[in-house]
Amino acid sequence: MGGLILLATSIAAGIAVYVVMGRQAESVLSRSLQTALQSNARLFESQINQALTDARTVATRPFLVQTLQTLTTTPEDPAAMLAMQRAATSFLPTGFRGLAFLDAGGREVARAGSFSPSDEKHLLLNKKDRATLLWNENFTVQTHLDILDPKGLRVGAVMTEATLPLLTRVFGEVGAMGQSAEFAVCAPLDDGGKAMDCFLGRLSGIAFKRIERVIEGGPLPMSHALRGNTGIIAARDYRGEQVVAAYVPVAPAGMGMVLKLDQKELYLPTFAQLKDIVPLLAGLMIAGVLLLHLLVTPLVRKLVRSEKDARGASDLLRSSESQLRDITDNMPALVSYIDADQRYRFHNLAYEEGLGLSAAQIDGKHMREVLGEEVYQSNIPSVEQVLAGYPVAYDRVRKNLRGELRDYVVNYFPRYGEDADEGKVVGFYVQATDVTALKHVDRIKSEFVSTVSHELRTPLTSIRGSLGLIAGGVGGKLPDAVKTLVEIAKNNCERLIRLINDILDIEKIESGNIPLDLQETALKPLLTQALAANEGFGTTKNVGLRLYCPDETLQVLADSDRLTQVMTNLLSNAMKFSPPNETVEVHVSRAGLGVRVEVRDRGPGIPDEFRKRIFQKFSQADSSDTRQAAGTGLGLNISRAIVERLGGHLGFESEAGAGSIFFFELPLSTERQEKKAAAPASGRPRILVCEDDRDIAHLIGLMLNKGGFDVDRAYTAATALAFLETSPYAAMTVDLALRDQDGITLIHTLRRQAHTRDLPIVVVSSSASEGQIQCNNLPLNISDWVDKPIDENQMVLTLRRAMGLMVQGKPRILHIEDDFDTQRIAAAIAQDFAVFEFATSPGEARARLREQHFDLVLLDLALRDGSGWDVLADLDALGNAPPVVVFSATALKPAESKRFAAVLLKAQTSNTELLQTLQRVLAEASALPAA
Repeated sequence: MGGLILLATSIAAGIAVYVVMGRQAESVLSRSLQTALQSNARLFESQINQALTDARTVATRPFLVQTLQTLTTTPEDPAAMLAMQRAATSFLPTGFRGLAFLDAGGREVARAGSFSPSDEKHLLLNKKDRATLLWNENFTVQTHLDILDPKGLRVGAVMTEATLPLLTRVFGEVGAMGQSAEFAVCAPLDDGGKAMDCFLGRLSGIAFKRIERVIEGGPLPMSHALRGNTGIIAARDYRGEQVVAAYVPVAPAGMGMVLKLDQKELYLPTFAQLKDIVPLLAGLMIAGVLLLHLLVTPLVRKLVRSEKDARGASDLLRSSESQLRDITDNMPALVSYIDADQRYRFHNLAYEEGLGLSAAQIDGKHMREVLGEEVYQSNIPSVEQVLAGYPVAYDRVRKNLRGELRDYVVNYFPRYGEDADEGKVVGFYVQATDVTALKHVDRIKSEFVSTVSHELRTPLTSIRGSLGLIAGGVGGKLPDAVKTLVEIAKNNCERLIRLINDILDIEKIESGNIPLDLQETALKPLLTQALAANEGFGTTKNVGLRLYCPDETLQVLADSDRLTQVMTNLLSNAMKFSPPNETVEVHVSRAGLGVRVEVRDRGPGIPDEFRKRIFQKFSQADSSDTRQAAGTGLGLNISRAIVERLGGHLGFESEAGAGSIFFFELPLSTERQEKKAAAPASGRPRILVCEDDRDIAHLIGLMLNKGGFDVDRAYTAATALAFLETSPYAAMTVDLALRDQDGITLIHTLRRQAHTRDLPIVVVSSSASEGQIQCNNLPLNISDWVDKPIDENQMVLTLRRAMGLMVQGKPRILHIEDDFDTQRIAAAIAQDFAVFEFATSPGEARARLREQHFDLVLLDLALRDGSGWDVLADLDALGNAPPVVVFSATALKPAESKRFAAVLLKAQTSNTELLQTLQRVLAEASALPAA
């Protein structure tokens, strides 16, 4: 009996030991699995985010935007293509496996490195960046990002591919945990949560599978992770096997991560030893403890080793962050990051030293607190612009701690958010570079060149005059040998004078002081005269000139002397490099909305290595002492600057051994009249937009055209004055910073002329606030001021208000409506017989009603900042209340409708019905006797 009791006791003890062993093993494994998985999840997110950040950094580089814009206008521009290829090659060592640039039409213009095959299995990481995770013996992130210009317009795209070595290593080492260990990363499909795509890492390698999220009625461990949960579970996996699995969500694209081990592998050592425990009842407890130590501990050690590896990867990331901090602290520029609430979240040591503040006085503080009220107020337009998604660059002069004035070039770069904030600007980076020394050197250089050039002109003029008199025989007849020497001296004197004139022209161009006398200029007579003046240049080599200009009516708005200077430079270069007995041809043709002038030669062409610097100052294809073609290397630089000041573009095409074509394109001066004559009269108000930035002028034109206006564009003050001489305008917009004249001077001129004295003028400028302060005491009669970047609705409403103040005799309608599109449509419908004013809230409506009398009120009853019903009491209080027409989205009860002259529903009212209703109510009101 005692033996049976002892046997039962031993069996019970053995079972208890087995249960304790299983539970302790499961507990240790669970904690280790979860710890290792969370470390790997952080590593995964960090690696992915770093790859996406690197790709976005490339896509926001300003010089790429400029080069792609060049390729948009000149798709085969060799200099731009070479610049793009060099950019691709230079970015490759920064961590990319492959990198390619595409232009706005999708054409690949540069490629470096290599890309994975297009049919590679992948998981979607980010829709905005078209980012995917691939497996190609390594984990790889591939992106396809649009490259945008400062106005948000797409100018091209960049494709990148970067490997993730740390993530690959973690997946590869999962087999060390056991034969059944598996590390999975999955992304949900857009099928209502039924399936998922997964990368599975096992002892045998990496596999890609599409897996159902529910098996035998129970969710897989990964399904919990995809729902955003974190934990550990004993359940069946996609194979139907019972597993112990840790699961955690990861940020990119709502993905999940699971680390698991089969339960039978976990308990197999215990089951194998259990049959040996039964005959050894007395030593069962000791055997159980030994089994726990000998069989479970190695597994735990493997898990701990995996956790250490993940922790080591985290330490590596922290080391990388520390290295980044060291790099930024040693940069000679002021660097910081500011969030969307305008609070500092990062700055380098130079930022503290430049502002004379400690880290505690900057971190987390608002820009107003750090910069001071005066500087902050001047920065507000730039901050608003960068938070709208546009990079900003401006100059700033600031005193340092010693009271010295320092010059800075400040750049703002927007930062976009991810996931829920995708496509939203969540902050911006600031980089301020001290350029005081560069500006000082540049000023010294400019002053020196200007002084030397001017001082040389006087003696050279005397020398040239004296040599001319001697050559003309004033001092008597010269021997032939002396005459030759005098001629050599005279020619070199002329050459030196041309060099000095070129240097002075360069200085004028760089300082923005080059004078231009813009006139309507017939192109063919000017070119004919230029060819005649340069024929003698090619006499020694018997190189002739020929002009092809089939359209004799072509005219441009240009300075004829400067345009002749451009032609002289291009013709002299072409003849200089032409073979003997050849002809340089000048071809003139239309190019889009402008004119194109080409100078063609049959010389040796331009060497590839020289093309990228052909327009630089003092550039020579052959710069050796033995070069055959003389010249200063300034002509092309000056010519390009002149053409750009005239609103055009200068470029070249060349083929080795087949000659070169230098061309420039200018807008036709008759463009506006031709377009106006071709288009039938629309009856819409015509607005003149005076803006020197062609892209911004085009943007304003699109806004106003959409808002119900016809638009003409003038890129200089001289062109604007010419347009106003020939055509009447309902209003005009003026930028304060024009190339040939500042906007204030232009407005002064307009107010002195009888036909423009009362013209409504709206100033549209990036410095509108400063200009308004500057003009407070000037009799300019400016209708309104609009800041850049431009708000489309504000622009349209401001112009309509400016025009309305000048219109006499038309009924005035107050439109109380907070939807700007509805405002614009209603005003366009009724513009021929009424003048519209607008209010977006009851408070704004009350202010308008106090300022002036209205003949009718068009009222929306549902406003964001209040109810349209609140305005009725103010209308009733008026001595002679105008009739009210309700134009709203909600139907009224019959009793409510009786209070109004008419009630219209937005969804059921056509443009014609709205127009007829307004005309009818106004006619009925005018027929009533005055109260």
